[in-house]
Amino acid sequence: MKKNHIVSIAMLSLMLVGCQGGVTSEPLDGGSVAKGKAISREECRQKLENSIEAMADDDAIGLSLENAFSHYQMTMTKQVPGGKNHAGKEIQMECHSNIDDVVFNVGLRGLTASELDQLNGSLEVAASFDIGGKVTIDGQEKEHQSPKGSYGFNGYLAGDHCYLDFSNTKFQEMIDGKREQDDDFEEFCKGQRPENHVAPEKVSFKNGITADMLPIMSKENLDLLISSISTKIEDVASKGGTVQALDHGDGSYSYSVELESLEDGEEFLEEFEFDDLVELEDMVDLEDDIEDALSGHHKEGHLRGDLAVNAYNIAFVFDAEGISSIGVSLDLSYLYEKTFTYGNQTHSTSVEMNYTLNGKLNFLLDSEVEVKAVENPEAYQEIVLTEEDKEELLDIID
Repeated sequence: MKKNHIVSIAMLSLMLVGCQGGVTSEPLDGGSVAKGKAISREECRQKLENSIEAMADDDAIGLSLENAFSHYQMTMTKQVPGGKNHAGKEIQMECHSNIDDVVFNVGLRGLTASELDQLNGSLEVAASFDIGGKVTIDGQEKEHQSPKGSYGFNGYLAGDHCYLDFSNTKFQEMIDGKREQDDDFEEFCKGQRPENHVAPEKVSFKNGITADMLPIMSKENLDLLISSISTKIEDVASKGGTVQALDHGDGSYSYSVELESLEDGEEFLEEFEFDDLVELEDMVDLEDDIEDALSGHHKEGHLRGDLAVNAYNIAFVFDAEGISSIGVSLDLSYLYEKTFTYGNQTHSTSVEMNYTLNGKLNFLLDSEVEVKAVENPEAYQEIVLTEEDKEELLDIID
């Protein structure tokens, strides 16, 4: 966990519900704010700095998600011509991931402590999952459907150690189903199946926090939080968003940005990391490799790739005591079409993807914060995290 981990937890928790996403009829109101009187950005930023600095004396902080969901839908069709003695193939892939009724609770205590054993935290994540898909090759279908229902995992922080409990049976089955779907996708795209890893049920590991990083609530970390918030707002505004700085008349203020109908969203997506777009880019790279291999042939092609941000809102609400909430809503779509012909053979690929996420992260202070202690820590398998292990655990959390 990095020194600016409060920033990371706040932003990561909103992204956790958005690791998958799609079309939804539910209102995307996570980044909306109440009406208020407009004030200058400079005044609003100063009040935000004062608000965050007021959190410096808080020994405990909690985070809880409200009205969080994400929906994802992707379809892909690929036409591969046959050779002289081979028939061509049509490959179709569909996948969806609907995550609703998200429960996300974090509690941290010991933020002003100077001893590691006074630093404790707990994490509860649960949601209603509907994750599935289908691959069709020449009429032969293979379907995937993870167990539907509500389930999740738990985590704990005790000084310099973290504990993760993935023992929920349905959660394990969902992980296995999602991996199988991802493996089929990768096999489809690259013609190879990656090594399959077995997900551990309970693990513990050193989190990287050392005594010289304490206290966590330091001026350095608060400055990082202030800088991160201001940078996020201004970065989105620079890509076409509209900034609002409001005084709500009840002692609270908001600093927010709204962006609509951005047709070319490639640069905008630098603000985020979406696994599904990375996989689609892998597929695009494969198409380019095929073309390079055919570079000795005369070929004609057509390429279209459109990533549109239909709507995006992010809002920070705060008062004299600290941040009250961070809300995000996002609606984007992706369309990719590519054809190329050499001789009398034509390759084509088309992809459509829709993604939505919504959520408001509420901050809790002092007596509102609940921290649960890890039970039977000896039951957790101690591991040393390599970079590959970290990616594996993040995949599980995704």
